[in-house]
Amino acid sequence: MKKTRQNAPRASQQTRKSPQGQTASDNASRSKTSLYEQITEKLLAQMEKGVIPWKRPWKILDNGMAEMPTNYVTKKTYRGINLMLLSCEGYSRPYYMTFRQAQSLGGMVRKGEKGHLVLFYKTLTQEQEGGKDKTLFWERPSYVFNIDQIDGIEFRQPDLQIGQPDETLLVERCEQVYQDYPNPPKIEHKDLSQAFYRKSTDTVNMPPIQAFTTGAGYYSVLFHELSHSTGHPQRLNREELGAGPMGSAQYSREELTAELGAAFLNAICGIGQNQQENLFQG
Repeated sequence: MKKTRQNAPRASQQTRKSPQGQTASDNASRSKTSLYEQITEKLLAQMEKGVIPWKRPWKILDNGMAEMPTNYVTKKTYRGINLMLLSCEGYSRPYYMTFRQAQSLGGMVRKGEKGHLVLFYKTLTQEQEGGKDKTLFWERPSYVFNIDQIDGIEFRQPDLQIGQPDETLLVERCEQVYQDYPNPPKIEHKDLSQAFYRKSTDTVNMPPIQAFTTGAGYYSVLFHELSHSTGHPQRLNREELGAGPMGSAQYSREELTAELGAAFLNAICGIGQNQQENLFQG
């Protein structure tokens, strides 16, 4: 018999009928679809303007790291889809907070300002037969405001780096990403003309770093291929990996996955959009 812990909604609430004969589960499903539609419409609107949401001209902090959308109060960097959504907003500095957080600091969101959608996740833990717990996640919307939309607070912001970033430090950070990858694919340099991930051997082929304009360019391509490798059967077992020919829906989804993964890693390591390269990439 399955048991649900207290962090889950009560079963009676999930199946309760509305006056129209609809369950709370039905309403939640429609709400989730509507939420995804909002996000999709926002990203498509950016792309129609010629903006690729997952490729941003990051500013670099004086510690060499990219300045990414961050909650001003908690100091936590937004991740995943929230990183992409907030990166599209175009404020001078990417620091955000909720309405209540602004009030707690003695500030106030200016009248007429609109909040920006972010998602946060709640968990539902179920005890399964056999004693192994199963954790489920579901999304909840929230809204945050940029510090440019808030009055009454004297904001202190990190200093930005002046001049070009230190290439040596950047390469060290990029290399650390690979070193921290649990059971990573082997990197080979057999085919000097292209970069690709081979699922059958779990290997990444890369041209030598000298073939790229900069070390940052090399790692931006490597991150794309490493993102493909996360779909290996011994990792996430992503069905799109190697499932269809070039141009197919499966191929396109897998390429988008790799592009997003590389974009997040580029941002973490401080690789700017002008430093990224797409040569040899497959």
